[in-house]
Amino acid sequence: MKAPDWSELWAIAIYDLGLNDDQFWRLTIRQFNKLVERHKENKRAELFNSALICSVIANVNRGKGKPFQPSDFMPKENKKKAKMTTEQMVEMLRMITLQNGGEVTC
Repeated sequence: MKAPDWSELWAIAIYDLGLNDDQFWRLTIRQFNKLVERHKENKRAELFNSALICSVIANVNRGKGKPFQPSDFMPKENKKKAKMTTEQMVEMLRMITLQNGGEVTC
């Protein structure tokens, strides 16, 4: 897994979050991550609303059987995220350190 470069983060900030250059460069990584997290939550809520409408339409037009749920129309909701192992976290931190000019001695 590779760490994103600054141009990728900049693109997310400008395009997805609607920030300008100055706003982006004044953010800490923690602030940036919290904004991205909030943006994802907002997008999920928008998708849920669409999925709810789809499930209502599907249920009105279905025959007998199990009713549809909004999650049936949100494929990502059915997948569980795999958690990173300790080794993967250490490797990620090594890559970030090296990418930012640091030195890894262990």
